[in-house]
Amino acid sequence: MQDAREADGYVLARTEAEYQRLRLQAKAWEAGTRALLTDAGAAPGWRCLDVGCGPGEAMRLIGQLTRPGGHVTGVDIDAALGAHMLAELHRSEGPDFAFIAGDATRLDTVPGAPFDLVFARLLLVHLTDPVTMVRRLGALVRPGGRLVLMDYDLSRLAARPEHPALDRAFAIIAGAFGSSGKHADAGLRLGTWLVEAGLPPVRGTRADALYGPIARLGPMVRAVLASLAPALPALGLATAEEITALQVEITTLEASDRHMGLGPLMIGAWTVIP
Repeated sequence: MQDAREADGYVLARTEAEYQRLRLQAKAWEAGTRALLTDAGAAPGWRCLDVGCGPGEAMRLIGQLTRPGGHVTGVDIDAALGAHMLAELHRSEGPDFAFIAGDATRLDTVPGAPFDLVFARLLLVHLTDPVTMVRRLGALVRPGGRLVLMDYDLSRLAARPEHPALDRAFAIIAGAFGSSGKHADAGLRLGTWLVEAGLPPVRGTRADALYGPIARLGPMVRAVLASLAPALPALGLATAEEITALQVEITTLEASDRHMGLGPLMIGAWTVIP
């Protein structure tokens, strides 16, 4: 049977531990995401689409910005996660949410289109043809509506003072997301991809970074390595034994509290669809 990672290019795990990591990750970017959506004009009553919605934390935020009267639909290939996420949103936020299970790269139409706002965060970094996806997203926006993109630039992960274990971990992470024609610096390319997709240039941008002691960032690095670990041998990036050794060494560095780390940059861009 074909591995799901091989089928859709998604290199991270689909496990409860990974879903919890994604929820925690979303909290780290919540303020920046809220600011970008507000700058783009998200308003009460808007009908919105979140493509690659994952555990639904961005949907929750969009719903808060567009109430009363707003509605948010999420699309994700992970049907089980989507069903769980939708039930939780209905319980905690109300009824104005829907979910569609499907591969965003193959969805020609989405019920409810065109939307006032189409949003995609951490979607394009997983794709080998991001320009076609951006064009597809733009086609789902009503005239005068907003297309809002957010993605990682993983090409600048670093620590000071430098350490071989941290350098190696960062190289593996960037390599996994930049493998097979994908782009580890997807966030930096957002404005270019809009233009290449035949859409208007950016109207607004934002960039946020995770920076802090390895004592705080190290657990995030180890969690990403753990999620990537099953896919890494096939990508030719690392063995299971190397990942285990790196996990141990990074844990030791966390305890020493000597190193500062620059995590991923989250870059956002939005435009108005004519």
